[in-house]
Amino acid sequence: MKPLVVYLDTSDLIAMREADPEAIPSAVFRRLMGFKNDGAVIFPISFFQYFEYMQAADAKFTDDRYQRARFLLEVSGGWSFPYYEDLLDDSVPQQGPYWIPQESLNMFDVDGLARDLRARVIKLVAERNLANRRDRRKLASPTGFQEFLRNNPSTTAHVQDDYSDKLYSDVVARDVVIKYLLGEIDRNSANEIIRSRSLTFGSVYHWFFEHGRNDNPMTDKLRELKRRWEDRFEELRSAMMRAKEIAQEVAVLEKSIASGAAGQLKSDLRQELLIELKRQKASAKNFASRPIRSPLVDTMRKAPGASERFQLIAVEVLNAIACEKVQFKPSLLGDLLHSVYLPFCDLWRGDRSFSHILFTGKVPNAEKVVSKLQDLPSEIEKKLGRNSPR
Repeated sequence: MKPLVVYLDTSDLIAMREADPEAIPSAVFRRLMGFKNDGAVIFPISFFQYFEYMQAADAKFTDDRYQRARFLLEVSGGWSFPYYEDLLDDSVPQQGPYWIPQESLNMFDVDGLARDLRARVIKLVAERNLANRRDRRKLASPTGFQEFLRNNPSTTAHVQDDYSDKLYSDVVARDVVIKYLLGEIDRNSANEIIRSRSLTFGSVYHWFFEHGRNDNPMTDKLRELKRRWEDRFEELRSAMMRAKEIAQEVAVLEKSIASGAAGQLKSDLRQELLIELKRQKASAKNFASRPIRSPLVDTMRKAPGASERFQLIAVEVLNAIACEKVQFKPSLLGDLLHSVYLPFCDLWRGDRSFSHILFTGKVPNAEKVVSKLQDLPSEIEKKLGRNSPR
């Protein structure tokens, strides 16, 4: 039987790691890890969970961040959801760094690293006159380059030292690329090694926050997304208000015609008008409850291959937010981005206020939402068909 897929809220990770041993979050954590160790449940990590949980910190908190990284690995077991813009309709969690955007994963491809290393070696050989012109020409062919790598390990070692300021320096230093160029390992094996070594939870924190000093995507990226979506969100509000006005106008006209106020009209014409008004009323009512989908979908679609399930769930959540008349702020956008994984999991944890929006808005898959952390083990038991312990 396939394991259940459960999406945790970032607050769950914080609470379970930091709670006292006798506190409820700690008891919940022990039960969740029991499910995981039995192979009954997996808890995949997403891009948003990672950056919300890790957060950039001063050097004095570095050890804490690496402890957080180890905790993430303990909880997830290395399982992850694809980055939200890489979701396909049939996406499933996988073991590996698939929470990272595909365009970033492509940077850690052995073919690209091999081309870069080869160019560096050829440049160094020419600059230091390490080979005559005839031998340098041999470097242009795969077999000639392989022969040079075998016979000149000191040259390649020097080139590897130049990678000290690169994000993938540890990969090159471990000879993965050289082994690939020599034909000792294939492309899939090389990429698996590269990504497993360079894209761990801890190493990503190191080169993203410590080495690269990048801004946290969960703060700056959300501000950018909020600016991009605010106008669409206001369009949504206006559309809902106008839809309600249309429905009211149609109802008034319908009542007027039915009461005979337009008695001078021929009966067949009046009947046709009634049918048309009923159709408009039904359309307006539906429009009021599910307004303007296409502009919102267009806003969220980054590439033609974007997941339809992702687009639909995002639009449904936006509609639910608008119906609740909640202020559209960055933290709410963060909840929305977490919610795009609803169709891809069996249970989904969210805070009470956002869970309320999903329930009342009748968002598809809302039945998977668990609004309290302490209720999660019993909900898992139900899904597994077990009796919860008393």
